[in-house]
Amino acid sequence: MNAAQKRARKAGNALDDAPGDGRVRPPPVPAGPQTTTPPDAIGSDPLRAEAGMDDTERWVPLEFERYITLLEKIQREPNWKTTRQLAKELNDECFDTSLRQVQRILEYFGPRFGVIAKRLPYGRGKPQAWAWPKQGKSLPFPTMDAPAALTYQIAAELLAPLLPTAFLDELEPEFKRAHRVLGLASTRAASLPRKLQVLPRGTGRLPAQIRPQVLHAVEHCLLHGQQLRLRGRLFGRRHDVLERLLHPIALVFRFDTMYLVAGLEDAIGYCIDWFALHRADHAECIDKPAIPPAAFDLDRTLKEVRRHRLPNGLLDESDRPARLHARILHPDALDSLEERPFSTDQTIHHTADGWMLEATVTVTRDLLTELHDLGAHLEVLEPAPVRDHLARLATKLHQIYRTTASDVRNPE
Repeated sequence: MNAAQKRARKAGNALDDAPGDGRVRPPPVPAGPQTTTPPDAIGSDPLRAEAGMDDTERWVPLEFERYITLLEKIQREPNWKTTRQLAKELNDECFDTSLRQVQRILEYFGPRFGVIAKRLPYGRGKPQAWAWPKQGKSLPFPTMDAPAALTYQIAAELLAPLLPTAFLDELEPEFKRAHRVLGLASTRAASLPRKLQVLPRGTGRLPAQIRPQVLHAVEHCLLHGQQLRLRGRLFGRRHDVLERLLHPIALVFRFDTMYLVAGLEDAIGYCIDWFALHRADHAECIDKPAIPPAAFDLDRTLKEVRRHRLPNGLLDESDRPARLHARILHPDALDSLEERPFSTDQTIHHTADGWMLEATVTVTRDLLTELHDLGAHLEVLEPAPVRDHLARLATKLHQIYRTTASDVRNPE
């Protein structure tokens, strides 16, 4: 926003602040010389002149913009915003607005748009905090059309098996809105949700659930750079309940599990650790600035974490690219590997020994998972440590499953 635009916006921010008679009225349109926008702030506007608009009316769109901006600043419960916070955010965007003006605007427009209000324990008189209802509607701008609604329906199907319920609850109003839009579009469009089915790639297990209160606190601390007190069995169910004061750095999603990367101070000093949020039973924001690490590279940290998740004997293989040589043993695997290659330089060629695959890969847990899924349809020849790992795994599985289900049920 340039200086002229800022002057124009401030010139249009005059709002009658005279005491009322107790009735809630729409915020009035100021009249008189003080409401005229300086011509140098707006410049010549032949379209306005042609429409017969005088200088007094020029600022009205800016006032309308203030009302809409104020409503956009409000979040869904339980993320309440106080009147003071909203006034500050408007002033930060060059809308010269007092606490009383914010209160009057919301008292008039809030009920008409569905905004809910509450009084804070330490407040007096009128409501001091505002939010959109958790399951209600918010500002319907822009209007959702049928293609956008269909996109939301597909997103809902994709996200349902991956995201915790607390995340999905935040999006539920938009998903319901999309469903209504499709229902009103046409009979054919209304039937589209029944024709969509997403089969996610995954383990088939349900996602770990995160407490909504924990998720909201983590989001708030990340957005505002605050410290976080986290409590729970942070290192697994076999460990004791712990409480840690953390300095949040980032959120990482791995399939259906969400991790908080955070700094903490212990006897050794400042260190960085990972915390699975579904293991926390309580989180509290601390009104103190989080201390960022002196030097932190999230990509490098993720690489280190993936490296340490590898089985013994494969750690050294993750430090450098490796050549994967394998024999394809089943036609179905041949089709799958041609359609979804291991790398951009992958080649598949036929030899006297059958179909052979070569590709440049990095040895990660994800690569091992892909090789496990292929099972007896692919024989890994190199790298040797990867082949040895698969051979040990096959031996263990044979020892476990060498007897059939009937033998287990009817032991001699």
